[in-house]
Amino acid sequence: MYNCWLPAASIAVAWVNPDWVARLFFHSDNSPAHGQWFPTAETANVQLWDPAYDDGTRHNFSVSLYQKSLTEDYPNGNWWHSALTQGFSQMGMLPIPDWASDKSYRVYGIHQNGTFWHNNGIPAVAMAMLTGKSVKVVTKQEIAGGIDEWWGYIQHAQDSPVVVTTVGVNNTVPSVPEIHGNHAYAVLTTKEEGQGNRTVLMRNPWGTQDWYNASDVWANSFYLNHLVNFTKLEWQE
Repeated sequence: MYNCWLPAASIAVAWVNPDWVARLFFHSDNSPAHGQWFPTAETANVQLWDPAYDDGTRHNFSVSLYQKSLTEDYPNGNWWHSALTQGFSQMGMLPIPDWASDKSYRVYGIHQNGTFWHNNGIPAVAMAMLTGKSVKVVTKQEIAGGIDEWWGYIQHAQDSPVVVTTVGVNNTVPSVPEIHGNHAYAVLTTKEEGQGNRTVLMRNPWGTQDWYNASDVWANSFYLNHLVNFTKLEWQE
């Protein structure tokens, strides 16, 4: 699925702390739009952290409130997600730092002209742009404790954003509901009822929200994207 890494990350962040996302928006004069349902002009500014730096560098990007999001199915979807997408696109168009080892892109998943790659991107990078926090991507093979250790990780999803990315489309294990390959899902919460009866509520960026057996999610998982130490989002100026 195209660009699922972006909405999966924004859903995970908004789920944990919607007020955090609201604080990323400003009026065109840079006055805060926090606490207002809809900016009063046709344009606004979105503030995002630069993933190329770890010193808190942020940028303000001017965005249209009426441009269809590149990652939403619905033309009249939430304006804020469309605005974030425009901000992500402009982040990818910034000059590449001289010290960068790869000069072919600024943000993995975004071309230098601001368009998105056909089928690649890292939710953790989107998390970094949304939060300014250190991020981590863990492969399934790196989780030495198997499903039990992984379960302990995803239980943080109510307090800190967590996104699961899945194996390739040719390697998926059948599940009900279906878990799609080469896709990203925002983890919302977990539930454990009795010995070994574990389920995971996940949001598919393309519009569905379902409970899955944890064993099915584990079987189809490839990467786990999260903030280092599962940092909580608490806004501080």
